[in-house]
Amino acid sequence: MSTEDDYWPDDLVKDVPNVPVEILKQQASLLGGKTGNTVVADVESYVDGDGDFMIKFSIRAPALSNYSYELFRVWHNAELYPLSIWGVSDVSLNNEKELRDFIRGQLQSEKTVRIVRALVSQARQQAK
Repeated sequence: MSTEDDYWPDDLVKDVPNVPVEILKQQASLLGGKTGNTVVADVESYVDGDGDFMIKFSIRAPALSNYSYELFRVWHNAELYPLSIWGVSDVSLNNEKELRDFIRGQLQSEKTVRIVRALVSQARQQAK
């Protein structure tokens, strides 16, 4: 086939965006280090029957029979954005910066901090 028959752009995979699941996994990987692995974060992703991507972000306490608390879910189609957040509030985010700002806000929220601290406390008590 000649290059005249190739209609794909030469820079097709230049500036490939960060996908939401990778951003969430990055944040999930940091929680265990902050809690001595007493509380960790999990990211589960799957494609639903319509071909849309669902990502669940949860925190889990292994010492408490793997008790898990879902913080939120992210839903997006193949185009990534806009994406929807379910759980905390049903919002729509239009780009990576908005997603990162949302994640930062959720992970630093008073409620999330209170839940993590409570799980750490219960896990420590369980270990005694």
